[in-house]
Amino acid sequence: MHTPKQDGFFMPGEFAPHLGTVMVFPERPGSWGTDPTAAQRAFAMIAARLSQNERVWMLVNDRSEAAAKAMLPPQVELLHIDTDDAWARDIAPTFVRNSAGELRGISWQFNAWGGDFDGLYAQWDKDDAAADAVCEALRIPCCDARPFVLEGGAIHSDGEGTVLVTEACLLSKGRNPDLTKEQISAYLRDFLDAEKVIWIPYGIYNDETNEHVDNIAAFLAPAEIVLAWCDDPADPQYEMSRADFDVLSRETDAKGRHFRIVKLPVPHMPVCVTEEECGQYCFAEGEDTREPGERLAASYVNFYMGNGCALVPQFGGAYAEDDARALEILRGALRGREVVPIPARCILLGGGNIHCITQQVPAGRLNADIREMQPTEYSHLRDFLYEAIFIPAGAAPPEPAICDVPELAVYTQNFGAETGDFAVGAFLGEWQIGAAWARLMQDYGHIGDGIPSIAISLYPGVRGQGIGSAMMKKLLDRLRAAGYQAASLAVQKENRAVQFYRRLGFETVGETETEWLMVYRLAVSD
Repeated sequence: MHTPKQDGFFMPGEFAPHLGTVMVFPERPGSWGTDPTAAQRAFAMIAARLSQNERVWMLVNDRSEAAAKAMLPPQVELLHIDTDDAWARDIAPTFVRNSAGELRGISWQFNAWGGDFDGLYAQWDKDDAAADAVCEALRIPCCDARPFVLEGGAIHSDGEGTVLVTEACLLSKGRNPDLTKEQISAYLRDFLDAEKVIWIPYGIYNDETNEHVDNIAAFLAPAEIVLAWCDDPADPQYEMSRADFDVLSRETDAKGRHFRIVKLPVPHMPVCVTEEECGQYCFAEGEDTREPGERLAASYVNFYMGNGCALVPQFGGAYAEDDARALEILRGALRGREVVPIPARCILLGGGNIHCITQQVPAGRLNADIREMQPTEYSHLRDFLYEAIFIPAGAAPPEPAICDVPELAVYTQNFGAETGDFAVGAFLGEWQIGAAWARLMQDYGHIGDGIPSIAISLYPGVRGQGIGSAMMKKLLDRLRAAGYQAASLAVQKENRAVQFYRRLGFETVGETETEWLMVYRLAVSD
């Protein structure tokens, strides 16, 4: 079997554009209590925010499906895949891609963070099968990495050949006890296309995952790392963070660059589970338990970067000042990305945080079930879109490609004559886009990569009225009913459309008063 590296696949950085995010709706009583409503609402809040800018797939089972449907916005896609718990970071595939935009999922062996040695629950068969099931549901080829034991939270990639891990986790006796440090590094190089693996000694104190790296450090960008920090010499985290800092200060990445390190303080005092909270758990036989006063592995580094945003845990109450400081630091470090506070104590009570419950799918294409459209289908689809866009607006289809409609202008452009790709944009007012639009479609829609696709965007002229969102939803419903597939990318921020284009590398684009930007990729499937 070829490894992903041999086939030209690599793991992009989390900060790179996403196609979507995989999550699992929580309901395990030993993690979320006998009444998981608070945790479910937090998961739903995260999914809703992410779904403004990317696709979100939520795994559900027979027990959780009704609650998920009631709490989640309609654009979140439900996958009926049963799991033992809700840690998508660790049980969903680790996704890699190649330069053509093709995706592949890696299915590591999962053993509940330690198996029979120090695993957190006795039965994990469903979790171990989840990565393969997700790949099948998304129709992405799956690469089986077994018997190598790993979780997604144990690795961070910069997308340029550098992978970050902790010794405490990857050298733990419950994972791959027969492998040396170099042999483990070789696995990571082969499956993630890493040129250099940097081993820092520790994670967060009392982290029951054997100190996953995603709770202590993360790449903000190539050669930029955020590190959980502690200034209290009496706290065990004080020495642990300094030991990690010493390693990162000496190291360089795969390209020889020294790191810029951003220190992100942990809460000023331990976050501990209360007696009342302990009373809500219902542990299964063989499951790791909690005790009142037990210190939880609270860290603000366990945030998640979605398209255009970073979702940051907040612990509230006595930690309000710590919460605010974390937001301020990350807003300075993540310029151009909206930093969103998420009340997350209820997630921490389960044993992790926002990063632990999310797994990114890099920008790429879901192509196993997509066939090329035939020339006879282009005109049919074009007529369908014209009917959906223009007839409700009270106008005839444009002739030839651009026409003026009262309060509506329409832009069409052919891309890739060989595949017959084309785009239709409908927006209020006038805006000259030109090459910027084509570049956006190339980067996000993969126009010209051999898969015919259509991009549609709507721009409301009046802020706050949701015109674009409402129109797009109606159009999307019609397209789905007609058998098309759709993915979305949206920017929802006042006067941020220009900044969004500039983040993609455009020198100049026309100024706009746009609030919404939505881009949909669509392709006909058999």
